[in-house]
Amino acid sequence: MSAIWAYLREQGISKKTARAISQHELRLWDEQDLRTVFSRIDATKDEIATRTLRSFSVKYRKDQNTTDFVKPSWNMVQESGRTLGALCVNRHGEFSFRQPGSYAALTHVREEGLRTDDYKRGLHRGLLKQIFMKIKLLGIQWLWIDSLSIPGPAGLLSEEELQIKTNLINAMAAIYRQAKQVIVIDALVLRLESVNPIYTAVVLCCGWITRIWTYQEIKFAENAIVLTKTGSVSFSTIITELDSRAYRNRQKYGFLAHTMRSLQRNDRSQVTLSDIVVGCKDREAGVRLDYARALFAILNLEWQRDFSLDVGMRMIYESRKGEAMKLVLYHGPPRAKHLGWAPAVLSGMRNNEIANPVQWTGHGLVGHWCAYKIQNVFGRGANRRMLMTVEGKSSSHPVSEAPFFEAYASSEEDPESIKIFEDAIREGSAYILTLGPLDEDRLYVPPRVGLAVDRAQGDTGNSAWVCLTLAVKKLGVTVRKPDWKVGEWLLFHGNPTCPKPADTTITTLCTKNTRQFGIHSKSMF
Repeated sequence: MSAIWAYLREQGISKKTARAISQHELRLWDEQDLRTVFSRIDATKDEIATRTLRSFSVKYRKDQNTTDFVKPSWNMVQESGRTLGALCVNRHGEFSFRQPGSYAALTHVREEGLRTDDYKRGLHRGLLKQIFMKIKLLGIQWLWIDSLSIPGPAGLLSEEELQIKTNLINAMAAIYRQAKQVIVIDALVLRLESVNPIYTAVVLCCGWITRIWTYQEIKFAENAIVLTKTGSVSFSTIITELDSRAYRNRQKYGFLAHTMRSLQRNDRSQVTLSDIVVGCKDREAGVRLDYARALFAILNLEWQRDFSLDVGMRMIYESRKGEAMKLVLYHGPPRAKHLGWAPAVLSGMRNNEIANPVQWTGHGLVGHWCAYKIQNVFGRGANRRMLMTVEGKSSSHPVSEAPFFEAYASSEEDPESIKIFEDAIREGSAYILTLGPLDEDRLYVPPRVGLAVDRAQGDTGNSAWVCLTLAVKKLGVTVRKPDWKVGEWLLFHGNPTCPKPADTTITTLCTKNTRQFGIHSKSMF
C-alpha cells in the first residue's frame, strides 16, 4: 500500500479513486506534496468520505410554492427538442434561446447539488442565485444547465418528454462546442482556497474527473474555467502550468499533465476509441446506460431512446471497426454481450495490449494467436486467481510436472463467464490465446493479457468464443515446457453467456455459422 494511497484514504477519498490516482497521476508525489494541497480544502474527512458535499445547497419544504423554483415553459422545452437550440437561463430565472458564443454551459455532477426538484418543479431559485453570484466576475449573463434544459429522470417522464430528452442528448455536442465558456463545477474544488493550477488539477482528479459525462463536456469546451472557493482558473492555464512543470520534472508532473492534456479539445483530429479508453479509464456513471450514451455525441453518433447499453456499445464498435479491433486484449471490464470479443464498456481498462492486425468478418475477428491448451484448473483463490496446467511439449513426464500458469480475472468480470471457461476446461475445449509466447526462461516477469476462449467442438479449424480476459504468466520451473502453437483463429462476435439471438439478422448469422463451423449447443448471440 503506497503512502499516497493511504493519505488519500485518510482524507476521505474513495478506495477506487485513491487507488487510481496513486498509481498514475500522483504515483511519484510524496505525502507532503498532498498535505500542502489538502490543507487548502475547507471540508472535513467525513464530508468527503460520505459524499455529502454539495456544490451549492438550499433547504426547502416538499410543499414549498412552485414560484420558488425556476423551470422553462413546456412550449420552450418542446421548441428546444425540435430546434436543438441552447435554452439558457439568466440570474432572474428568465429563459431564452441563445446564439453560439452568447452563453456559458455548466459541466458538473448532478448528485452534488444541481439536480432539479424530484417533484418536477425545476431548480430552486436559491441555487440559481448562488451559481450566478459565483460566476459574477466572469461576466456571464446566460447559462445552459443540463438539469434545467433537459427533462429529468426517465421514470418520471412522459413519452414526449423522453423523446425530447433523447433529442437534446444528441444536441449536447453542439451546445458545449458553441458555448463561449464551459464552467467546471465540482463540490470539492469549490472548497479549495486557492487558484493554484497544480492544486486545482489534483483536486479535480478526486471528484469531477471520475464521472463519465464530464469527459464529453470538457472535450467539447473551447474555453473551460474551473471554479474554486477563492476564484477561478482556466483549464488552459492548468495544462500550461503542468506542461511547464513536467518539462523540468517529468517524473513527478508528467502523468498528471498527460491526464489533463488528454481532456483538451482538439479540432484537428477526431476522438478515437483509444482516446476514450485513456480519458475514461477511471470514470463511473450513475446510470449504467451512460457508459455508452454519454459517448455517442463525441463519436458523432445518434442515440435512440430505446437503446440498451449493449446495443449502444455495439454501435460504437461497428462505427469504428478498425479502432475497436485493437481493444480485444484490453483487460478490466467483462466482455460485451453482442460483440463478445470486445470490452462491455470503455472504462476501467487495465494491463492492456494492442492486438496484432486482425480482420473483421461477418462471423467474427480473424487473426493469428499463440494458443495454449488448458488441461486442468485447481480452483480459484482470492482476487479471482486461477492456477491451471497447460499441455506440455513432452508427454513422458508425469502430470505433476506439467507447466503451470497463474492467471487473474478482473474484479469486474462476469462470474458466469468464468464458469463457462472452467466448464470448457473440463470438456477439453479451453485455450489461452496470447500475442506471443509467454517467457519461458525468466520467472519474474509481469503477467500479460490473454484471451480465455472456448473452442468450438467439432470444428476442423480454430474458432472460439471469448469468455474473458486474463492477466496470465508462467508459474515456477517445470521439466515440461508449455506447448504453444501459432495459428489463425476466428473469434466469434457472439458471447457464450447469451443464449438468445438479438435480432433476425443475428439469427440468420447464427444458423449460417452453425452449419459452417460445426458449432455445438451454445448460441453465438
